[in-house]
Amino acid sequence: MDRSTIHYLHQKGWNATEIATSLGYHRDTIRRALREPVTQQLAPHPRTSMVAVFAPAIEGWLDQQWTVQRMLEEARQHPDHPFTGSAPTFYNYVRPLKHARKGIPAQIPMWVAYCPP
Repeated sequence: MDRSTIHYLHQKGWNATEIATSLGYHRDTIRRALREPVTQQLAPHPRTSMVAVFAPAIEGWLDQQWTVQRMLEEARQHPDHPFTGSAPTFYNYVRPLKHARKGIPAQIPMWVAYCPP
């Protein structure tokens, strides 16, 4: 949400309902944004990844050239804290690590490849 836009439109004489309709937010959200300072940032929610707990083990498994599926099975069978997340979550964490070891650059989105310079 762009608070500066909300405050700007309010200074121009728009009411909360008009701003909400224009920007696609609920009018109560607009009213709350008008009560708060323009520079207020959202409070960070520090969360650790469910997979990050296994980072040292994953590095070792990559050294041993395990498949990602085998790593996932081993993480799910861990005696102290078994991995309870989804398989794509695990794969998405491991994939960049594998690519970095192989020297493969990060994937470029398809739409970027077709944009003229």
